[in-house]
Amino acid sequence: MSTVYVRFEIESFSADDGFAVCEFVDGEPVRQVTVVGDRMVTSLEEEDPDFGMTLTDQPLEPDWRDDDQGYEEVDRDYFERMWAEAVARQAG
Repeated sequence: MSTVYVRFEIESFSADDGFAVCEFVDGEPVRQVTVVGDRMVTSLEEEDPDFGMTLTDQPLEPDWRDDDQGYEEVDRDYFERMWAEAVARQAG
């Protein structure tokens, strides 16, 4: 089983810029943190009124590391820190 963590820019429903950090297992999205402005949402919730779907439905293509794809690989620790902070904010 291959696990990869990827950061990518997103278009949000608000004027603020946003990005997502997603965990892919064997190319399929499993968990995601979406950040827009000062809000963070996890994929534990299926949909958010400000973000829409909280987990990408796109698999990770084999050529995702090509520069023009817009993906940046991040390490597991970075993803887990983002995930823990987002879960805590959602619970609070």
